[in-house]
Amino acid sequence: MNQMFTNPTIAQIASVIRSAQDHDISTLLPIQNVFDGRIPISYYQKMFWSLIKEEALDDAFNVPISLLIEGELNQSALEKSLHVILERHESLRLRFYEEDEQVFIKPNNNMRINLQIIDSLPKGIEKEQITIEINKLWEEELRIPFDVYNGPLFKTFLLPVSKTRHVLLINIHHIIFDGWSINIFMNEFKKLYTAYSQEQDVILPAVAMQYSDCVYDLQERHKTDKYQNQLKFWQQQFADLDMDERSFPVAFSKHLTTKYQFKIINTPKSLDNAVSRYCEIHKITPYMLYMALFHACLFMHSGESQHIATSPQADRSHIDSHQTIGLFLNDLIVKSTISKEMSLHDIIQQISNFIYKALENSDVHMAAVIDSIGEKARDNIFNILFNYMDAQNFYNYADSPDSGKISLPNLDMELIKVDPTPFQSLGINFINIPQNIMCELSYNPELYTEETDNNLVRYYERLLEAFVSGQDKENISYFYD
Repeated sequence: MNQMFTNPTIAQIASVIRSAQDHDISTLLPIQNVFDGRIPISYYQKMFWSLIKEEALDDAFNVPISLLIEGELNQSALEKSLHVILERHESLRLRFYEEDEQVFIKPNNNMRINLQIIDSLPKGIEKEQITIEINKLWEEELRIPFDVYNGPLFKTFLLPVSKTRHVLLINIHHIIFDGWSINIFMNEFKKLYTAYSQEQDVILPAVAMQYSDCVYDLQERHKTDKYQNQLKFWQQQFADLDMDERSFPVAFSKHLTTKYQFKIINTPKSLDNAVSRYCEIHKITPYMLYMALFHACLFMHSGESQHIATSPQADRSHIDSHQTIGLFLNDLIVKSTISKEMSLHDIIQQISNFIYKALENSDVHMAAVIDSIGEKARDNIFNILFNYMDAQNFYNYADSPDSGKISLPNLDMELIKVDPTPFQSLGINFINIPQNIMCELSYNPELYTEETDNNLVRYYERLLEAFVSGQDKENISYFYD
């Protein structure tokens, strides 16, 4: 328990639990002897593939990395660095094909980097204006659907602003790339560009586990008795859930078809300290506490006792996968059963206990759970998102972890925020920066009224204030309008 408390992110908690269980990963076999030349898509990719086949918001699968480059750019070193990364990671070269009613992946070993030069940015514009122009260009021209059958799913663009100012925009399909991969990509790029720009040789450690190896590893895990027991746990969680009479769920493909909006949730100044004290006393994590308050909000708004919220988490159980670019994404499903007689403290304890149980049973990928309980459950499970991000894990490649900035020979690089399209119809994004907590509600305005969104924001702000003021023992009904 003490180890869990000192590892506050979902991935860290899961890692501690797995270590305590002597989590065993099967020895990897040569891929050609396992798949006989045909590599099936992973469980991670299966969820995305169903949306691709439904043609549900193709441009939502874009993962943009936009970097402002200031200084003397060595374009040859840039292209060489990108190409080496492409060669090192088969995931970046993947194409998809269907055969015998199944979907398979195949790396394109002849793929080369095609760095497209785009002269679309106004020359000489100020640094502050570049972010606006890049997002405008992204929306109007560059955010286009990928061809998953023919590729490429990894595209690069260079946009000159002046001789000493450029923007490097990298667009990657989400089905081959996740948030963890950004740090792998950038750390390798730093080392490669530093060497090549100074005409030096560099040898990076070999990628110990290619993505196809990881597919095999995950399949092997799903054959064990441990997996079957964990699958039963998840089946039991949804056995008593009414899939028809619920306020929030809508058709899963429908909630990906329109624009989304944000509403800022104001947080009390003393929230960080109050949460730290409470978590230390009760041996829980900030993620558990904030998730519990979100469930309380859903109950207050709908009056329904049961709710489900989903948090994305990295599933890189095998240590060798830690340096592999690819999609290793699972979902932590958190279910609540709340009554108006419960206090905030009761709700927090219930959610914390459920999260511990969920993590103990997190070897099962949610795509497999959906297969076992039916597609109808998908709308109930993946509709409401609670995305908790710890700033210390954002940019481990950066010179300053809270800024995303890096210094390279004769130039500096800085991350430019480009907004991707979310995969949920309603959700909270929580960014935990020391002494500066950022919180926002994202929602689909065609599915939820402004009144609903305003209510959720107001309730969440009210519960945060109540928590800070020490009212966690009050019944939840005390905080109603």
